Amino acid sequence: MPQQPFDVVTVPDFSGKNARLFELRALFFLAFWLEYAGSCRDYPLHLACIGPPPESVRRLAARCNAAITIHTPVQANHGQTINKAPALR
Repeated sequence: MPQQPFDVVTVPDFSGKNARLFELRALFFLAFWLEYAGSCRDYPLHLACIGPPPESVRRLAARCNAAITIHTPVQANHGQTINKAPALR
Protein backbone atom coordinates (compact mmCIF):
# COMPACT_ATOMS: atom_id res chain seq x y z
CA MET A 1 0.00 0.00 0.00
CA PRO A 2 1.47 3.39 -0.92
CA GLN A 3 2.11 5.79 1.93
CA GLN A 4 -0.59 8.41 2.37
CA PRO A 5 0.36 12.10 2.07
CA PHE A 6 -0.66 12.89 5.65
CA ASP A 7 -2.38 11.69 8.81
CA VAL A 8 -5.66 13.12 10.09
CA VAL A 9 -5.26 14.09 13.75
CA THR A 10 -7.66 15.60 16.26
CA VAL A 11 -6.81 16.52 19.86
CA PRO A 12 -9.79 16.29 22.22
CA ASP A 13 -9.18 17.37 25.83
CA PHE A 14 -10.85 15.00 28.29
CA SER A 15 -8.88 16.27 31.28
CA GLY A 16 -10.74 19.43 32.25
CA LYS A 17 -14.09 20.99 32.91
CA ASN A 18 -15.06 20.79 29.21
CA ALA A 19 -14.49 17.02 28.97
CA ARG A 20 -18.16 16.34 28.16
CA LEU A 21 -18.13 18.93 25.37
CA PHE A 22 -14.99 17.36 23.88
CA GLU A 23 -16.64 13.93 24.13
CA LEU A 24 -19.60 15.17 22.07
CA ARG A 25 -17.32 16.88 19.54
CA ALA A 26 -15.20 13.75 19.18
CA LEU A 27 -18.29 11.58 18.69
CA PHE A 28 -19.66 13.93 16.02
CA PHE A 29 -16.29 14.04 14.26
CA LEU A 30 -15.98 10.25 14.26
CA ALA A 31 -19.59 9.74 13.13
CA PHE A 32 -19.11 12.17 10.25
CA TRP A 33 -15.83 10.44 9.40
CA LEU A 34 -17.68 7.14 9.07
CA GLU A 35 -20.49 8.66 7.03
CA TYR A 36 -18.80 11.21 4.80
CA ALA A 37 -15.03 10.67 4.67
CA GLY A 38 -15.20 8.75 1.41
CA SER A 39 -11.76 7.87 0.08
CA CYS A 40 -10.18 9.85 2.93
CA ARG A 41 -11.05 6.89 5.16
CA ASP A 42 -7.86 5.35 3.81
CA TYR A 43 -5.79 8.07 5.53
CA PRO A 44 -4.51 7.22 9.01
CA LEU A 45 -6.81 8.70 11.66
CA HIS A 46 -5.40 9.52 15.09
CA LEU A 47 -6.99 10.84 18.28
CA ALA A 48 -4.25 12.43 20.41
CA CYS A 49 -6.33 12.63 23.58
CA ILE A 50 -5.51 14.86 26.51
CA GLY A 51 -6.51 12.57 29.36
CA PRO A 52 -8.20 9.19 28.89
CA PRO A 53 -11.12 9.19 26.45
CA PRO A 54 -14.56 7.97 27.53
CA GLU A 55 -15.65 4.49 26.48
CA SER A 56 -18.09 5.96 23.94
CA VAL A 57 -15.21 7.63 22.09
CA ARG A 58 -13.07 4.49 22.29
CA ARG A 59 -15.83 2.36 20.75
CA LEU A 60 -16.52 4.74 17.85
CA ALA A 61 -12.79 5.30 17.25
CA ALA A 62 -12.39 1.52 16.93
CA ARG A 63 -15.10 1.48 14.24
CA CYS A 64 -13.11 4.16 12.38
CA ASN A 65 -9.83 2.23 12.76
CA ALA A 66 -8.47 5.30 14.55
CA ALA A 67 -5.37 5.13 16.69
CA ILE A 68 -5.73 6.59 20.19
CA THR A 69 -2.86 7.97 22.23
CA ILE A 70 -3.21 9.58 25.65
CA HIS A 71 -1.21 12.64 26.68
CA THR A 72 -0.97 14.79 29.79
CA PRO A 73 -1.97 18.46 29.59
CA VAL A 74 0.85 20.85 28.76
CA GLN A 75 0.88 24.07 30.76
CA ALA A 76 2.48 27.15 29.26
CA ASN A 77 1.83 30.86 28.77
CA HIS A 78 0.71 31.62 32.34
CA GLY A 79 -1.53 28.59 32.71
CA GLN A 80 -2.86 28.48 29.17
CA THR A 81 -2.61 25.04 27.66
CA ILE A 82 -0.96 24.28 24.36
CA ASN A 83 -2.43 20.83 24.00
CA LYS A 84 -2.46 20.75 20.21
CA ALA A 85 1.27 19.97 20.27
CA PRO A 86 0.69 16.16 20.43
CA ALA A 87 -0.79 16.40 16.93
CA LEU A 88 2.65 17.41 15.63
CA ARG A 89 4.48 14.35 16.94
